[in-house]
Formats: sequence, C-alpha cells, structure tokens
Amino acid sequence: MKIVFLLSACLFVTVGFSQNGLPSPENKNPTSLSPLGGNNFLGKAYNDFGCGLNYVQGSVLIETRTQGYGFNANGTGLPSAITISGLPVSSVSIDKAFLWYCASYQSATAPVTTVNITNPSGGNTIYNNLSPVGISGDVCWAEVGSAVYRADVTTTISGNGLYSFDITGFTNPNWEVDGATLLIIYRDSSAAYSGTLVIDDGNMGCGSFNGYLNPLSDTLADFIACDSSSFANAFLIVSDMQANINGGFHTSTLNGVTTTNFSNDFWNFDFINTAVMPGQTTSFISADGLGSDCYNLLVAGLYYQDTNCVSCISTVSVSESSQESAIIVYPNPFSESTALEVIGNQSSVIGGAFIMYDVYGREIYRLPITDNRLLIERGNLSNGLYFYSIESDGKILSRGKLLNH
Repeated sequence: MKIVFLLSACLFVTVGFSQNGLPSPENKNPTSLSPLGGNNFLGKAYNDFGCGLNYVQGSVLIETRTQGYGFNANGTGLPSAITISGLPVSSVSIDKAFLWYCASYQSATAPVTTVNITNPSGGNTIYNNLSPVGISGDVCWAEVGSAVYRADVTTTISGNGLYSFDITGFTNPNWEVDGATLLIIYRDSSAAYSGTLVIDDGNMGCGSFNGYLNPLSDTLADFIACDSSSFANAFLIVSDMQANINGGFHTSTLNGVTTTNFSNDFWNFDFINTAVMPGQTTSFISADGLGSDCYNLLVAGLYYQDTNCVSCISTVSVSESSQESAIIVYPNPFSESTALEVIGNQSSVIGGAFIMYDVYGREIYRLPITDNRLLIERGNLSNGLYFYSIESDGKILSRGKLLNH
C-alpha cells in the first residue's frame, strides 16, 4: 500500500513507506525546498527531521596561492576529488547532497560557475549556471571580493567512494577557489532513531572592508527539540584560516560550546559532539580569527538524534496492498481548526486514530478516525509547534508537524 500525505493546502507529497514508515526523499520541510543563503549573513539551506535522517561529509583544500608563502601548501588545485565514507550500504535513500565551495574572485563580479562531477560508479553529471549563495568583501588577498557557492548534486550520488570534480568559470581557479565540502544527507530505513538536521549558509567575511569584524556568528533556529538528544553534533565551514596566524589555531563556538584548538587548515570543517536539551529552539555558532586573520564563515549546522519523540518502528509495507490512499491534513499552519481527509482506499485508515503530541513528546489528545473526514478543533491549544501521527492496527501510517498560530 502506498500512502500520500499532504503537508498544507498547496503542497502534495507522495510518500512510500519502507520498514519504519520512512518518507521518501521528496518529503521535505518548505525551508529545505527554497534555500536562502545570504550576503554577509547566513540563511536557511536545509531543515528537516525524520526516522533515520543522518549525514556524511568529506572536504578538500583546493587553493594553491599559499604554496609560495610556505604555509597550507597541500592544496590540490583543480580538478580535485573528495572521498566519501560512512554511507550505509543498504536500507538507505539519498535525501539531499550539497557541494559547497568558496572563492576569492578576481573578476569584476562574482562569476557564474559550472561543476562537472564524476561519482564512484563512473557516472558523470554537469551542473551549470551556479551563482553565489553569498557575496562578501575581500579577505586580504587584494581580490575583488569573496563568494560562496552551493551546488545541489543530489542526482550524482551513488554511494561511498571517490567523487572527482572540476569547477570552471573563474579567471584563475587554482588561485581563487579555496576548497570544497561534499555533504550528503540520507535516510536509513533500518535506524531506530529520529534525526534532525538544520543548516544555514551564505557568506560572512572578515576583512578590512568591515574593520576585521570578529567573531562572525550565526544562530540556527526553526527547530524544537522535544527531548534530550541521544546523539548530537554541531559544525561549521570556515575558509582562509592560515596556518601562519595565531600559532596555527583558531576558536570556534559550536552549539554554544567554545573550543580554542581548531587547527588553521585554510579549509576547515570544524566539528564537535554536543548535546541538545529538551525544548531547545536555537543553537549559537561562531568562528573567531582572533583579530589577526581574514576569513569567511559560510556554513553552520546542528544535527541531533532522539529515540523517544517519534516511534521509528516497523510500519506499513508496500507489499501489503497495491491499493493507494491519500491522507490530507489542511490547513497547516492553522488558527481555529484543521481537518484530516482520507482520499482513495479508506480501509487502512478508518478505524485508526489521530494522535497529537507537544514538543516534549507528551500526548495531547487522541481522536478516533471513524469517517473519511475528521475535524480537529484548536480548543485550548496554545500557539506553537505540535507533532502528530496517524496510526492503525499498531502501525504508523503517517506523521508530521502542525503549527498553531
């Protein structure tokens, strides 16, 4: 049986359920569909949660301009390559994959670029017309300015292994392009946890144009932790932290925790394991050149898992029935009431229950589904975010968020 689930009156999403009721990659939060980026700030690039949601990444230093100065001399130049490991070999679907790169550009304006990437299976994809997601001032190389790019390379991902790529469009790419990070977001249908991932990106520069502003910071938002994390990490990508500055180290704050010994690798994916608390709604991220270095902060992220808020268990199997149903919950957000409507095959849904939870995972109420339409009144609900599930015969048919305002 295939279930179709509508998030709002204008968004219709097909969801095929696997072993644990896991939505297919097409089921995204709206914020993940229209990444924002920003000039001298970071905007939302991705924000989603679900059973088995997780990520892996790989990074590489590309620029060769520092080699003549005797520091950070291991840049590969272009073409380059990134090795990915840690993707599950089975029970996995790719949700999204981003390739970020940052450049100190020498042309009059930040160029439109092209990425040519070959995956470990030998498949080749060319991504054209890639404009910056963020532009900032120069970072002390006498360049015109700095630009950050995000290429959505989801269609080329084929698993673990070597991803070879070239980036064109720059006047002097080996001098201009600092480095690249490939981050792959996936869903593991065999996992017993629910994962949440929030990523902001753009371009925040530190240089003479802004008085060497330090630190550069971002506050991740638009999430609510309903329980203590069972596992969590926070990360950022910072470019142009030079090995010959500040003893070769810089300071980063990740989820409010300050660490002073990140090495200046010129292209850094700074990362720590951390903890997310019940009810937490923001996460503070910053990078600090300690007043002596010019650099770019381009990505900030928070990832956490929980095992108590959402039941990631065996649910409806596709092979149980060839019939199709649709579950529509609209409007969402809502003020006074919202409605659940069953379209198509109703037998698997009618007789079940609509269950709403608060952000702490506490059940607010449970309504029996006795017809193809169920009216859900606001009643005494406070404004805020709620979670719900639709269950029948001990199986979770659908789950999602409801915003009451």
